[in-house]
Order: sequence, then C-alpha cells, then structure tokens
Amino acid sequence: MSDIQASDTLREWTESAPYWEKYSATIRTMFAPVTRALIEDAGITKGQSVLDVAGGAELKQLYGEMKEPWGGVDNILKIQSLNPASLRGHFEFYTALMRGPSGLSRVQREMIAVVVSAANHCHY
Repeated sequence: MSDIQASDTLREWTESAPYWEKYSATIRTMFAPVTRALIEDAGITKGQSVLDVAGGAELKQLYGEMKEPWGGVDNILKIQSLNPASLRGHFEFYTALMRGPSGLSRVQREMIAVVVSAANHCHY
C-alpha cells in the first residue's frame, strides 16, 4: 500500500468512525445471529484470541509446545505470534534461562525476573 493509499484509508476510517459508534447497537443486533453462528461453527470458546483460532498449523503446533500447566500460552509469547521464528527463538531462550541447568532454583530465577520487571516499571 502506498503512502497516499494509506492516508486515504485512514481518512475514510476516521470519517466513518462516528457512524459506527452512533449505530453500534443496531449493527450489533443486526449481526448478532450470524456472529453467534460463525463462532459456534468455528468451535471458538470463551477466552480464545483470533490467533488461537486463525493462526495456522505452525502456530497451533508452537502453542501446543508452549502450553503452561494452567492450560494456556503466556501473553509475552503470544505477542510474537505473527513471526513464528521469533516466537520459537524467544521460547527456547526463555526455556534455557528459566528451566535449564543452573546454580539457581526455578523459584530464585522467577524472583529475579520479578525484581528486574519491577525495577524496569514493567507491569506485565
């Protein structure tokens, strides 16, 4: 997309936004039955994200490998879902640091991560 096309698209979305807001209840009511049918047909369950459903076979395989004991994949990993190579690299790096051989226990490593996050004002 060229800069001119991008600018035109942004302008069009900006101009139409107030109407989407104004008529959101009507739009929601109008499309609710079809939305429910599509969600049911796709087997989407509460708590799933778009990438959980539409990410493709490679992403599904990666998520299966990365699933935590609580049943999901950490959001810090999911943010890289558009680049599976980056996602895999991050996961392997994290796994080596947090679960690999070390003089520190897993609990100690997690405690260090919390302190560093707090020091960096990271609210994740």
